[in-house]
Amino acid sequence: MSTNTFQTKLRLLGLAAATFVAATASAIAQQDYPNQRVTIVVPFSAGSISDGFARVLVNKLGEMWKQQVIIENRPGLPGTAAVAKAAPDGYTLLFTSNGHTIASAINRSPQFDPVKDFAGISLVGSVPLVVIVPPDLSVKNVGDFIALAKEKPGTLNFSSAGVASTTYLSTEIFRQNAKIEIQHVPYRGAPEAMTALIRGEVQLFKVTIPSAQELVAANKVRAIAINSAKRIRRFPTCRRSRNQACPITNMIPGSARWRRRARRRRSSTR
Repeated sequence: MSTNTFQTKLRLLGLAAATFVAATASAIAQQDYPNQRVTIVVPFSAGSISDGFARVLVNKLGEMWKQQVIIENRPGLPGTAAVAKAAPDGYTLLFTSNGHTIASAINRSPQFDPVKDFAGISLVGSVPLVVIVPPDLSVKNVGDFIALAKEKPGTLNFSSAGVASTTYLSTEIFRQNAKIEIQHVPYRGAPEAMTALIRGEVQLFKVTIPSAQELVAANKVRAIAINSAKRIRRFPTCRRSRNQACPITNMIPGSARWRRRARRRRSSTR
C-alpha cells in the first residue's frame, strides 16, 4: 500500500465518519448545533496515529458545520480528564484510541470513568502497525527477536506512546505470547517513541505503514513483522499476525474513536 493510497483511504474514512458524527451530534444537541467553536482534544502528541486521523477530519467537519473546529493536543490522562470535566454540550470532544476503555484498569487514579463519563459516537478507522527494530540489531524476523530476547532476558527494551496506548498494549500481548522478558519504556507520544528506536535507546517499536516505508527506505529501521491478516505489498517479507510462527497479536492498533462527554443522568425522587 503506497503512502498516497493510505492517505486516500484515510480521507474516505474521515468523510464517512464525519457525516455520522455530524448527524449524531445534531440529534443529541440543539438543532442549530454547532453554533460556536468545537474543540477536539487528542490525548496524544502531535504526529501520533490518533492525531493524524483527527487532522484529516477537522477540516471536513469545519466545512460541514460552518464553524471553527480546532485540535488540542493534551497527551496522557490530563487530556482525557479535561474532556470528562467539560460541559456536556458537545463542544468539547475526545478523539482517542482503543486504549481508552482500559484507562481505569492500568491507572490508580484516572479521575474519570472511561465508560460512564463518555458516550461513543463513531469508530473512525483502524490501521495495521509494522514491527520495527534498529537496522544493526542482529535479527531478521520475529523468530530471531524472540530467540535473542530469550538468550538475553531483560536486556532488550521496547518503546510505546504511553501505558494506555495501543503500541504498548499490543506489544505487551506479544511479549506474553512469546514468553519473553523485555522492558517497557513509555514515551510522551509515538514520534518520541520512534525517535528512541532510531537512536538505539530501545530495540522494538510499532509504527504505521507510511512511517515504516519511509524509515525502511532510509535504512533507519528494519521491518520484521506486521499485524495484518493480509499481506502488504510494500512489506512482502514481513510475517503476518495470523501466521502461527509469528506470535504477534492480531489486535488492530491505531483505532480512533470519536467520543463526547455524556450528559449526567439526573436522579429522580418520587
